[in-house]
Parts: sequence; structure tokens; C-alpha cells
Amino acid sequence: MITILVKEPETNIKEDRLGNIILENSILKAAFIESVRKQEQYKDLLKEGLELLDKQKEEIERVSYRINMWSDEAVRLYNEQGNLDKVLKILNREILMYELTKIKEEI
Repeated sequence: MITILVKEPETNIKEDRLGNIILENSILKAAFIESVRKQEQYKDLLKEGLELLDKQKEEIERVSYRINMWSDEAVRLYNEQGNLDKVLKILNREILMYELTKIKEEI
């Protein structure tokens, strides 16, 4: 039995390598484009999150102001009435009316 070894021409090997490199580059390009898209999406989500955070901060400031306002009112009423139970009942009604009126105005 005679064995014949055939050597491939060098051009085929170079073309195969070139084809692999082109394929790898196209895969890397697609992965890069996808990562850029995701980065833009994350950037948009971050902007939305920061906007929501600002809105919540404003709401907390408004609530804090109202808490201080009602605390001052409670102290004033206590100095007038001298009875904490009476003050709490009066204050409860005032807060309820104020909040309902405020909600009604917003609608």
C-alpha cells in the first residue's frame, strides 16, 4: 500500500484564517452594537430613575413642611386648651378637612 501525502496550498490556509477573522470581527461588531444599545437603554432608565427620585424628594419636602405645620398647630392648641385629648380631636378634624380640601382642589 502506498500512502500519498498531499499538502494543501498555502493560499487556502490563509483564506480560511481570513474567513475566520472576518467572521470573528462580524460577531464582535454585533456584540459591540448590542452592548451600546443596552448602554443607551440603561442610560435612559437611569434618567427616569433620577427624575422619579427628584419628584419623591419634592414630595418628602412637602410632607415634612406639613408635619411641621401641624406640629406647630398642635402646640398652639395645647397652649390654648391645656387638654391633649381635646387638642388631638380638634387637630384630627382640621387635618382631615385640610387634606380633603387639598385633594379636591387637585382634582
